[in-house]
Amino acid sequence: MEQRLGEEASRGNVESLHEIIGDGKILDKIVEGSFNWSPLHVAASRGHTQFVQQLLNSNSELAGVFDSEHRSALHLASAKGYVEIVKALIQAKPEMCLSRDRDGRNPLHIAVKYNQEETLILLVENVECYDLINATDSNGNTLLHVAVFNNKFTLAKLLLDRNVELAEALNSQHQSALHLASAKGYIEIVEALININPNLCLVCDRDGRNPLHIAAIKGHVNVLQVLVRVCPQAVQVTLDRDETILHLCVNHNQQQALEVLLKVITSRDFVNAKDRCGNNILHLATLNKQLQMARCVLDNCIIDENARNANNHTAMDVVLLAKKNGDLDHNCNTEDLLQQAHAKRAPDFQIGEWTTKGRDLLMAVATFVATLGIQSGVNPPGGVWQDNSSEHRAGQSILAYNHPSSYK
Repeated sequence: MEQRLGEEASRGNVESLHEIIGDGKILDKIVEGSFNWSPLHVAASRGHTQFVQQLLNSNSELAGVFDSEHRSALHLASAKGYVEIVKALIQAKPEMCLSRDRDGRNPLHIAVKYNQEETLILLVENVECYDLINATDSNGNTLLHVAVFNNKFTLAKLLLDRNVELAEALNSQHQSALHLASAKGYIEIVEALININPNLCLVCDRDGRNPLHIAAIKGHVNVLQVLVRVCPQAVQVTLDRDETILHLCVNHNQQQALEVLLKVITSRDFVNAKDRCGNNILHLATLNKQLQMARCVLDNCIIDENARNANNHTAMDVVLLAKKNGDLDHNCNTEDLLQQAHAKRAPDFQIGEWTTKGRDLLMAVATFVATLGIQSGVNPPGGVWQDNSSEHRAGQSILAYNHPSSYK
């Protein structure tokens, strides 16, 4: 009997339904969880509206039954966009709008994922605004996160119109919807979010990265330009390893993003900032063997080409060490580029420092000796007589008076 019910649900054969269910005990067993399947799931997934309605009329508790993946019939109907079935299921058991499958997704998540706008509207109308914020999947993603990740701009706008606070919600990685939109390069969604709250640009994820960092890493130049214009102070945020957004551009080989940033960053100190290893962006470009990136750094900004990292290496040292280790093809070109920029090795730079220090030391010694000579003349050893007498005169050296032979 159960097998036949499943077959008829698959076909949507309403005529035979009443004969099969009889007094309804078989439906009670399904509700009680005696079976691993539900004819309501089958009918809902195939769009058999009348069959679904008849089952619910016989036992509305069927709407609360889950399959082996912990999905309700509403999950399945929402994925397919069967609006009339969704209406019937919501009417039978409205609380199922927030029921979760094994991945923590409720029917609203499913509707967003599969771009079922009309279905989503129905579901949203039956959910409180507060619950929209708390309706998260197992990764803490809100409905807006899901809409943005799947580039569903219309659905994202619908959700924001319902509850604008969704824009500030963070998932388990501490990412806002703006992080996701920036990572994907969805400029339309990015603009909608920053129009709501420009300070979203300053929110950092668990890795300390704000949306500008993400856009730079991914090379989404159009997104980066918009974010920099709206929130320029977000550019100044550094990561845990003292990396700036410029370091990220070089490390992820995003030259266009670097060029955009170098045009708007005016701070010499920021351009020459060092990471925890003491590397500025020119060090990184040479370490990563990025000839064009190194040229970009030297051409587009005032960089300290002789800065030394934690190993006391300049960019030229990095190239020469690689060359010494047999990496010739690339580093010859980089060496030429650095020479044109008057870059030096650290030892050459130190020789100049020692020459200057030596000159300063000699001057100090000479000054000291001269001072001693002057002091000896002004205040000779043993002092001078302070008064006049028949034997000496005031100001005469006492030592010269008492030991004339030793004072010659």
